[in-house]
Amino acid sequence: LANNMHVVTAFDGGGMTVFCSTQNGVTVSWGNGQMGELGYGINNPKSSSKPKFVEKLDSVIICDVSCGYGHTLMIICDEDEEDKKA
Repeated sequence: LANNMHVVTAFDGGGMTVFCSTQNGVTVSWGNGQMGELGYGINNPKSSSKPKFVEKLDSVIICDVSCGYGHTLMIICDEDEEDKKA
C-alpha cells in the first residue's frame, strides 16, 4: 500500500491475522484465518501469507479495526453510500 501512496487509517494485528485499511477505502488482510476472520469469502482460501484485498469492503471507509483469535471487528465510518451497503 505504501508504494501506491495510500494513507493507512486503521491497522491491527491479533491472534494470527493482520488488517489494514486506507482513507480511500482499500482494505487488505493476511495471516492464518481458519475461522474466516480474514474476510475472503466462503469459496476462497482462509489464509494468506501476503496482503490480499478484502473485496466485500472495497470502497468502504473503516474507522477502526480489532483483530483477535477467531474474529475481526470493524467500525465502518458510515460516511457515504458505499459505507451504508456494508
